[in-house]
Amino acid sequence: MAQIATEHGTDFSEVSRLLPLAVLSPAIVDALLISKQPVELSAQRLSRIGGLPNSWAAQSAHGL
Repeated sequence: MAQIATEHGTDFSEVSRLLPLAVLSPAIVDALLISKQPVELSAQRLSRIGGLPNSWAAQSAHGL
């Protein structure tokens, strides 16, 4: 992650916070893009969730 941060001109903490968003389920991504997600489920909130499940089914089970 340090190399990614360096290559993109940011710091390690930013990369470690945003990288888990790469495994968001397509349903969540679609909802965010068309603003149809629950109001409390923002991209900013998602980037701050610790232990975001990698499994799309687990994300759904957690109310994401």
